[in-house]
This record gives sequence, C-alpha cells and structure tokens, in this order.
Amino acid sequence: MRHIFLLFLLLPTIISAQQISVGFRGGVASTTAAVDPELSLSARTGMLLTAGAEVQFTEWFGLQGEVQFVQRGARIALPTGIGRVAGTYQLDYVQFPLLLKTGVTEGNLRVFAVAGPTLGLLFSAQARGSVAGIDTTLSATDDFTNNEWGVEFGGGTEIAIDPMLAVTADLRYAVGLTNVLRQSDFPPLQLNEMKLNGLKAGIGIIFRL
Repeated sequence: MRHIFLLFLLLPTIISAQQISVGFRGGVASTTAAVDPELSLSARTGMLLTAGAEVQFTEWFGLQGEVQFVQRGARIALPTGIGRVAGTYQLDYVQFPLLLKTGVTEGNLRVFAVAGPTLGLLFSAQARGSVAGIDTTLSATDDFTNNEWGVEFGGGTEIAIDPMLAVTADLRYAVGLTNVLRQSDFPPLQLNEMKLNGLKAGIGIIFRL
C-alpha cells in the first residue's frame, strides 16, 4: 500500500517529465572483496546484464532505475598446512540501482554522470577451488546474506542515432556498504567480514519514448 501511495505522489512529476527512456546494457563486472582480517584477494571478472528506465526532468537532470544481473566475487590463493589453497567465491546478484543522473548535451553527444544507492539480492553462491591439487565446487549459499546495500557512481556517453534511439557506454565503481558474510566455515579463511567492491563497464542501447 505504501508503494502504491508513493507512486500516486510521483505520478504528476513523472508525467511532467521532459522525456522518458528505456534501455538495455551488457558488459563486464570486475569485483573483489574487502575482508577482515585483511587478505590479498584478486578480482573475479563476470557478466553484467542491465535493463533500466530514465525519467529526465530537465535537460541536465534525471532519475534512472535499473535491474542488473551481475556476476561478482573474489579469488584467493593461500599457502596452508595442507598445501596451497586457491579458489574463487562466485557470487551472482540481482541488483537494483536508483541513480541520480546529470549531463550535458552538445549536438548528438551527451556526457553524463550517475550516482546513487544499490540494493543487491543474492541469486547464487558457490565456492570453487583447489585444495592440495584437488578441485572442488561447494555451495556457499549459507555463508552469505540474502541482501546487501551499496552505492555506485560513474559516468559515460550517449550518442543519438535519431530522436528516438541512442547508443550508450559507461563505466561505474560500486562500493559495498554492508557485510555480505553470514558465516565462514572454511578453515583457511576464517573471515569476519566481507564487502564487495569493483568496476562495472557496459555498452547498450536506449529507446526514447
């Protein structure tokens, strides 16, 4: 009920918007983790798929909401008493960024910046790795929380093909604000906290309604 009431409050503003656009984007996400205690972790590179809509209120200001499927995680390599442990936490999320967007337009080119909060819902979690030369894959769903909060910011360009169609490219940095780790039963790690950070790069197409 609260969401319906909020929609009715925003409806006049949306209707009076200068322009409404929808778009689709694909790309890559390079994610690593900030952990406690500190360890040397390298990035996991995965797929990024995005669908979104923008409400442009003025020539230079708008609001953009998205649904993203993003493959995240981190790689680790540790020497232990049982041999070298090497592996990857593969964490797939459905994320919902809500971004303020500002930009300037010159001819067919628009340059923009975005920033705002992101809610992530865990889609799947696996731990894949090698212990003493033996490869293994384990479910890690119980090790991670079902959701996380973060912020992302960045910028990009849009090139208008015609008044109703444009291509876009952008680069963003995502910062995790909440601990995604519920528990860690993997003895070589014994982590207390994990926050996911990383880059997202994408290209896509925009349809102006």
